[in-house]
Amino acid sequence: MIQSMTGYGKTDTVFNDRKVNVELRALNGKATDLRIKYPSKFASKELWIRNHVLKRLDRGRFDMTISIDGDVSDDYTLDEQLFRTYYKQLRSLAQELDVKDQDYFSTIIRIPNVVRTRTEDLSIEEWKVVKELVDGVIEKTREYRIAEGEALKNDISTHLKSIMLNLVEVSTHENDRIDAIKQKMMTNLNGFVEEKKLDENRYEQELIYYLERLDINEEKIRLEQNCIYFKQLLDDPDEGAKGKKLTFISQEIGREINTMGAKAQYAQIQQLVVNMKDNLERIKEQLLNVL
Repeated sequence: MIQSMTGYGKTDTVFNDRKVNVELRALNGKATDLRIKYPSKFASKELWIRNHVLKRLDRGRFDMTISIDGDVSDDYTLDEQLFRTYYKQLRSLAQELDVKDQDYFSTIIRIPNVVRTRTEDLSIEEWKVVKELVDGVIEKTREYRIAEGEALKNDISTHLKSIMLNLVEVSTHENDRIDAIKQKMMTNLNGFVEEKKLDENRYEQELIYYLERLDINEEKIRLEQNCIYFKQLLDDPDEGAKGKKLTFISQEIGREINTMGAKAQYAQIQQLVVNMKDNLERIKEQLLNVL
């Protein structure tokens, strides 16, 4: 199975009459990164949470929020004595310098240690509850990724099937293509051969040489094999994160399609090549979101 890089999960419960919420968003990204917002009492658990999430969800960008409704873990207190001291000093200085219309309150409140934080300790029971919520939100995010991945797989499979059908149709035009190329070359060169009185055997050898250079059988075989391998990997239920492998194979498919188009020199086949390129671009767009 394949998984999408995007996902979402949310879990919550009630502990000590307060609702505890854990929310996780998985976003598309080449680098692996996790940003966590939480009450300060969970600071000592950040490393465990980070390692636990990234181990279970592989690569991608993640935003996690742990919140507690009505939380008072961060209790703010005002140092009134220190506030009065700063107020008297600022007011005295303002009068001395004849500075008017000063907002002393907003200025003093931003001075360090005027407002102090008293952090509540994290209890063993509360941490146990949050750990269970973290496990639950990871599982919900995985389920979301799997559901999204199934939709991606169906869309990719549709475009891959179109490429393979176009490849089959290429073979139906192959004989007509060779005849058209021969006719075009003979028309262009016959007059030159008669005028210059060149050796006909040499001329035929050169003609065969150029026809061999325009042969697309090898490209068709390699394209078919790459498509088969891509499909096998896409459908493999035991393969884990496969986005990078599928992207690499899609690049190989693109090379064979481009080479075939360059060699074709036949309108019907070139039209099929255009269709294959269009379907391949749609596959590549979807692969950007595959884990």
